[in-house]
Amino acid sequence: MNKKRFLHLALLSFCLCTVLSTSFPGPAIGSAGERPLAATVNGSPIYLDQLTPLVEEQTKKLHRRSPRGLSPDRLASLRAQALDQLIETELLYQEASRAPVPELEEAIVSRMAELRNNQPETLAGKKKGAVEDELRRRAYLNHYLQKMETPPVSEGELQTLYESTKEGFSRPAQVRVRQILILLPPEASPQEEEAARGKIEEIRRQLLAGTPFADLARERSEDASAAEGGDLGFFGHGFMPAPVETMAFSLEPDQLSPVIRSPYGFHLLKVLQKLPAGPPSLDQMRDFFSTYLEQENRKKTMSELLYRLRKEAQISHLLPTD
Repeated sequence: MNKKRFLHLALLSFCLCTVLSTSFPGPAIGSAGERPLAATVNGSPIYLDQLTPLVEEQTKKLHRRSPRGLSPDRLASLRAQALDQLIETELLYQEASRAPVPELEEAIVSRMAELRNNQPETLAGKKKGAVEDELRRRAYLNHYLQKMETPPVSEGELQTLYESTKEGFSRPAQVRVRQILILLPPEASPQEEEAARGKIEEIRRQLLAGTPFADLARERSEDASAAEGGDLGFFGHGFMPAPVETMAFSLEPDQLSPVIRSPYGFHLLKVLQKLPAGPPSLDQMRDFFSTYLEQENRKKTMSELLYRLRKEAQISHLLPTD
């Protein structure tokens, strides 16, 4: 998908979100004939004032990236793009309204009651019929988009995407361990060091006798990870004191370490999991890649649908050029 088409679909998403939001357009000023037209789609009008929220939103985004003002040509381009999205939203609505929505009128009555009771401010100054028409329009669009079928993601697509991108997900070797720490200050006396070593050796004997590591970590460890059963999570090289890091990467999963002395005191480690350096496996990335490909398939389906609807429609562009 090229950059221009991607922007089209991004703007269309915003347009659909605007259509399906909980706010409602205010009443038109004057008669319908006094509202300048921007386009017609199979005879249905799109008014110039409907472009305003779309253009303002895109203008705010551009201002956040660059504080400089927009040139007249850039502003005209934004208006043209916004009009395209309103046209495509209207095309989708017209297509969606061809299929009935189950219990539509009952749902509108229920929604109107909910708005009156819980969000009366959204109805202030709005005509009941206009709000009901808008709710009906949203119901058709919601129902259609939820039912829109997209091709399922195949194993071949997953494998191809994984092979072409896996190096970008490479990571250094990591290890996940539980720790029990008996703290010892740098200025500790030989007697204090001997007492601390006695504590950690007694804990190790209990571990060898079968007491769960996590239980003893919660009861005896003097580290902040004690509440988590001593779980330090994953870490790589360079994040732990050298003696602890060296031991952690040398142990096998479920293996208990000997007593380790570091500047912080005495440690015991138990390795929970080790991840080798390199990219994650396809199974580890499956959910991520599946979600991405599902979104891409949906974009492709939407793009093809909009192309067909545009080709079959009678569209008149009436947006002023000055």
